[in-house]
This record gives sequence, structure tokens and C-alpha cells, in this order.
Amino acid sequence: MPQMQAFHKRIFFEDVKNYFLCNIETTDYGEQLKAVALIFFCLLFFGFVILAIILAALFAPHILKMPSFQFLIIFPLAMAIMGLCLLRAGQLQLLLKITIPIIVITCLVALISKSSTASAPYFITTIFYMLIGLTWISLFGRRQDVIYIAAVFMVSLVAYNIWVREFLDPLMQKVAMHAIIFGILSILLLTTLAYLYATVRDQSLARMRDEMAKKNELNERINHLLEGRAREVQEISGKFKLMNSELSQAMDSFDLVMEKSNEYGRETEEVVKAMLGKTREGADAMKSVVSTVDAIGNANYQLNEIVEIFRTIISKTSIINEIVFETKVLSFNAAIEAARAGKGGSGFAVVAEEVGQLAKKSGDAADEISSMLEESRNKVAAIVENIQKQSLVAHDISNASLEKFTDIAEKISYFCEKIEQVKNATLAEERVVKGHFKAMQS
Repeated sequence: MPQMQAFHKRIFFEDVKNYFLCNIETTDYGEQLKAVALIFFCLLFFGFVILAIILAALFAPHILKMPSFQFLIIFPLAMAIMGLCLLRAGQLQLLLKITIPIIVITCLVALISKSSTASAPYFITTIFYMLIGLTWISLFGRRQDVIYIAAVFMVSLVAYNIWVREFLDPLMQKVAMHAIIFGILSILLLTTLAYLYATVRDQSLARMRDEMAKKNELNERINHLLEGRAREVQEISGKFKLMNSELSQAMDSFDLVMEKSNEYGRETEEVVKAMLGKTREGADAMKSVVSTVDAIGNANYQLNEIVEIFRTIISKTSIINEIVFETKVLSFNAAIEAARAGKGGSGFAVVAEEVGQLAKKSGDAADEISSMLEESRNKVAAIVENIQKQSLVAHDISNASLEKFTDIAEKISYFCEKIEQVKNATLAEERVVKGHFKAMQS
């Protein structure tokens, strides 16, 4: 019921807005008929009031002063205003329930009065209310109601004309006859328009009901889909919450791993730096070894010079041996000459013998010195040769070790750079992962 009242209220406002403002350019014939009916109702209402005043002024001026005629003018206006208010409020059924009893009561009052002065205004008022009721019913009632009310109105007009005619004077009889003709024509026209409009309106309502049914079905499907989507959204939300929890745990684990990684990175960096320091110390030590080996090479060169001195001494010793040999030869010759001289050369023979013994001792000493020098030279030469070999080997080993230590130091430096790059990349990746995690949480 509230939906129907809202529907009629909406129809009334659309009618007033669209059709009273002559906005009837539409392709819907039902709407066009309704606009024509509303305009006709307004014209009929004001035309009927003006016609009643003109007829009364021309044929019976004294009627204008009659309370019944004033009732004829004032009461329909009041009822029309009340009807419009009820129609605006959406109280269509209440409007119809009020209108029909007023029409019936007016007809009964006109029949019961049986007075010329009272019957004519009531008779005209009855026609007026018939037109109002038929117009309202034609706009908002059913086709059966329109036909039924139109038949009742026609019978009422005929019966009223038959029963009240004998109480009217000739002038009022003419007025009543014209009113009856006017009312019958109006009823026929309104009935035709109302029937056509009701037919089109029922078709429109049927289409509207079908569309509403389709819309309701579509709404049900949409609601069903929305419920399904809502469940899916809830499931997805639950999965997101679970994922968020897992991501939180993963982030905690990731933070722990990153902390351990940073700690291990720092420890590795410290160890590598210590290794680099030790390697550099080893390289410095190897440089010292190379310097020592070079010093040993210089000492070996000096030993070679000593060997050369030994050779020189040995050569000099050979000269001494030659001198000793010559001395021996001279001593031997002197002994021969002393023997030839006899007793006069005995002293010279002693001297020659002593010189020979001295030469022998000198030769023996020279031979001993020469053998000792030769032995020393051989030992020193062997030592020099051994030192030279060991020096060459040590020099090669030192150079190779120095190259290895230098290469190791370079690789450790490169490894330190890579560790620093990995550390920076790990910190950047940690910031990126935390940023993505915060974005997913928001």
C-alpha cells in the first residue's frame, strides 16, 4: 500500500510538472492521453463554473443571491482543493471513497428536496461531481470502474431528469436539459478517453510489472552474485589476513636472517681485514727475506773475492817454493865448492849446509802453507758454491712467495670490496622488502 501511494504521488507530481506545463511531447500514448485528460478536467472544471455563473446571470439573476447557488460554487472549489491535497499526499483510495459518497448524497438531496429552487443547484452540482469523479477514476481507476461509474452517472442523470422535471419551471427545465446534454456528452467523452487511457495504462502497468519482475529477478541474481562475491571477498580477506600473518612471520624471520647475515658479514669483514693485514705483513716479511737474500748474495760475492785472495796467496807460495828450490840448488852448489876447497872451505860448507836446511824448512813450511791454503780455498769455494745455490733457490722462493702474497692481498682486497657491495645490496634489499611489506599491510 505505501508503495502504491508513493507511485500515485509520483504520478501526480509528474502530471503537474510535465503535462500542466504543456510538456506532452512524448512517444507514450498513455502519457499523452493522461495529459489530455488532465487538461480537459481543468478546462471542464473552470468552464463549468463559468458557464453556471453566465447562465445564472442571464436567465435568473436572482439565483446568484441564493445560498444554494453559492454552495454550488464554493463547495466544489473546496472539494477540488481537498481532492488535490489528498491526491498530492498519495491518498488516492481515500479520495475515491470521499468523492463517490458525496455524489450519491448530492443526488439524494436533490431528489428528496423536490423544489425548483433547491433541485436545480443540486442537479448542476451532481453533474459537476459526476464529471470530477469520472475524471479521477478515469485517471487512476480500472477500466471496469470507469464503465461502472459512467453507467451509474448516466442512469442518475436520466432518473434525476424524470423525477425532478415536474418540479422545475420552464426556464430551469431548459437549463436542466442543456446540463443533461452537456453532462451526457462529457460523460461519453470522458468515458471514451478514460477507457482508452486505462487500456494503455494497464498495458503500461503490465509492462512495468514485467519490467519490475525482471528487475526483481535481476536484483535477486545480483544479490546472489553479490553474496557469492561477498563470500569470496571474505575468503580472500581471510587469506590476506593469513598471508599477512605469514608475511609478518616471514618478515620477522627475514629480519633475524638479515641481522645474522649482517653480523656474519661484519665478522667476515673483520676476519678478511685481519687476513689482509697478515698477508701484508707476510709480504713485508718476504720483502725483508728478499733483502736478506740479496745481502747474502753480496756476502757470497765477498767470499768469492776471498777465494781469489787465497788463489793469489797460493800463487805467491809457489814463488816461495821456487825461491826455496833455488836456495837449495845454491846450497848444493856451495857445498860442492866447499868440498873442492878442502879445509879452507869447511866454514863455507857449514854455512851452505845451514842454508840448505833453512831452505828445506822454508820449503816444507811453504808446502804446508800452500796445502793449507789450497784446502781452505777448496772449502771456501764449496761454501761459496753452496751459498750461491741456496741464495738462488731462496731468491726464487722469496720472489714467488712475494708474488703469491701480493696476489693474495689483491684478491682479499677485491673480496673486501665484494663483501661491502653485498652488504650494501643486502641493506637495500631489506629496505625494499620492508617497503613492500608495509605497502601490502596498508
